[in-house]
Amino acid sequence: MRLVVLIAAAALAGCASPCPTPNAAPTTALFSCDDGSRMRVTFTHNPERALVEQEGYIALNLPSRILGSGFRFSDGTAELRGHGSDAGWSRPGAAQTICHELQTPAASGAGLASADGDASPKICAFSGR
Repeated sequence: MRLVVLIAAAALAGCASPCPTPNAAPTTALFSCDDGSRMRVTFTHNPERALVEQEGYIALNLPSRILGSGFRFSDGTAELRGHGSDAGWSRPGAAQTICHELQTPAASGAGLASADGDASPKICAFSGR
């Protein structure tokens, strides 16, 4: 009986995938918007926030909001929402606009999207093999 329990425990231990180490470092992305403006967004973790810096406006530090897919940061008056490298941006005193992440040497690799193009948080879960 003990042998069966040990074999079962060893088999189950091989099925679980370890969670990847989360990247706790802030991520910065540069955007060019359809209204002609540019902005820099610094995404931080724990807590999830986005610091939006746009020329001519005061910087806004927006908390993360629940969204089914993509990303959303809002303080109730300003909102940054998108998927992959495109984002809708609205703030008091400015018309809503669509912004596109710039792929420059300084911003390369610092984008919102993961390798699969999804910027939403990844959930670590049990994985059977």
